[in-house]
Amino acid sequence: MKAMTLSIHVMKLDPTDGTGNGRAGRMFGAVVLALAVRFASCQVDSDLAPRQISTAQTMVVSKGDLRVPLKVQKVIDRAHKELLRGRYELAQNDVQRALDLCPHCALALTFQGIVNLRKGNPSEAASAFQQAIDADPSSGSAYLGMAIILNHQGRFKDAIAPLDRAAPLLTNSWLLHFESAWAHLGIGESLVGLRDAISAEGLSESDPERLSAVAYLRGIAHFQLQDFSGAKRYFEEAVDHDPKGTFAMLAQKRVEQVNDFVSKKR
Repeated sequence: MKAMTLSIHVMKLDPTDGTGNGRAGRMFGAVVLALAVRFASCQVDSDLAPRQISTAQTMVVSKGDLRVPLKVQKVIDRAHKELLRGRYELAQNDVQRALDLCPHCALALTFQGIVNLRKGNPSEAASAFQQAIDADPSSGSAYLGMAIILNHQGRFKDAIAPLDRAAPLLTNSWLLHFESAWAHLGIGESLVGLRDAISAEGLSESDPERLSAVAYLRGIAHFQLQDFSGAKRYFEEAVDHDPKGTFAMLAQKRVEQVNDFVSKKR
């Protein structure tokens, strides 16, 4: 059991991952954070900005956002476009303009949190997300932003509460289910983590990177449950979905660990 526990420590961002290689654990956390920031840029106003919600979505609109002045909304819309283009400095400028016009705008504060995450300032991002929550307790993306930070810091148990608050507000969010799976796996709740990973898979929209990321987490879940053949199968799926992606590289190392662990048990 000790060997198995060590081999999943990467989920807890432990300095080692069972091979003595601390770099792998840090890399996984960095990969997930980068993935989360990118998808959060797409997520944030799909559930908060009413004018950009498609009829196919079932997100809950923040009551506070319905009161955002049109002038502020236009600036935020522009910031969102810059975020999607990866032009974070321009997005920051627009977010600041929005906050100058409406200092307690939850939507603008949520964007501020995402920009701060992208710039590598998690403490400032957490402050912005908390301000967004204080301004509007129905800001689902702000709760999700807090959970992303806590997961990245390895504070998985602490991440559960904001994830639970975000869940009814972001019912169709791939990122929410992915982060929830990561958090539950991080505290050893394998079956709950597996359930959330399966939910995320259903929202992956055939995106290779998302499918690879979810398959990786499903592999971790099956490994924790001591289903080693299942774990190997999902790690291999992570490689197949996105062969040149970072999760494929992580999964390949996991396949080697599973093979090594199984051979030692014989």
